[in-house]
Amino acid sequence: MENPKIFSIGTKLAEFKSNTVDNVNVFLSAHPELSNDQIQYVREYADKLPVETRYTVLDYSVESSKDYMGTAKNTEEKNYIYLDNVSKLSHEACKVALKEWGGNVKDLTHVLFSSCSGLKVPDSSFDLIGLLGLNEDIERFSINYQSEHGALSCLRTAAQLSRLDSKNMILVVITDLPSLNVTFSPQASDQEKIQSFLGCSDGSAAMVVGQGPGGIYELLSYGNYVIPSTKELMTMYTSKYGFQYLQKSEPFKTSVSSNIVNFCRTILKNYEGLIQLPDDLWQYEYLLHPGSNGVLEENMKSLSLKPDHCRHTLEIQKTIGNLCAPTVFFIMDLARQSIFKSEFSFVISYGVGISLEGTLLRNLQFK
Repeated sequence: MENPKIFSIGTKLAEFKSNTVDNVNVFLSAHPELSNDQIQYVREYADKLPVETRYTVLDYSVESSKDYMGTAKNTEEKNYIYLDNVSKLSHEACKVALKEWGGNVKDLTHVLFSSCSGLKVPDSSFDLIGLLGLNEDIERFSINYQSEHGALSCLRTAAQLSRLDSKNMILVVITDLPSLNVTFSPQASDQEKIQSFLGCSDGSAAMVVGQGPGGIYELLSYGNYVIPSTKELMTMYTSKYGFQYLQKSEPFKTSVSSNIVNFCRTILKNYEGLIQLPDDLWQYEYLLHPGSNGVLEENMKSLSLKPDHCRHTLEIQKTIGNLCAPTVFFIMDLARQSIFKSEFSFVISYGVGISLEGTLLRNLQFK
């Protein structure tokens, strides 16, 4: 049986671009209650942050937008921002992916959608039927509230649908607005408040998955794993101030990094094809979700990686930051356009659970 392929990738970032220096000034102006020690902490944290720019659906340099950073706006008011922007960004990313694919949208059999931004029923996959001219009986699957690993959960499902029937052609759409997901509620730590505001971007990514000639990537193998007794280390919940993540950074990154080597080996064991794969994990490229608060660095240490192994992750981390689930699709898009191509790549993400999701890719443009 032919392996599923990714035929196209489309991405779309939110409208407003800002740099870390400006974001620090906005953060501090919105929090006049901070002490001198707290202000110093913010500036020192920002100096160490690898993110230089980010993209958001709100222009936080405008005074009225600052209300959405804290407790001045309730969940209902913040949800309107999600409703206005999730479908819009999804539509734009899909248009890019569908144009590159070049097929007839009526040939799409499934649409898989994932987001953990806001609450909308039916979700944006329903809107896309009319916006893109999809068949009204297209099969829709929503895999929502997965956090950073949502994109690879959808990609694994799309690959399984493709294996079930070679005629299936699946549109995968991932959209998140994490700049709004963590608000400055009393429950959030100082580090979480700063990271959410300085390190997160809003955006969407889409791809077409199926079987046939051509393609960008071949999907060779997959894996998913829930690390035992770690549910409390990263959680998402609703409050009267919005949708919020809480992450216990040190134990979270330790839990992920201590399991990532065996997880990659499991993905290799799951491969059942005829291609001879390298045995040494050091011989692969790594398209790792950058996460936040040092998890990328810990994973690189565990895997004994050099920066060249993760050059595309490091570039997205620097120029965009953390988009939550869509991040890995942005990294895959950058990798396929790069002059530095590898034939085989691990794509790994991690999120609430703690859950690990991974895919082994073969770059079909590698020569």
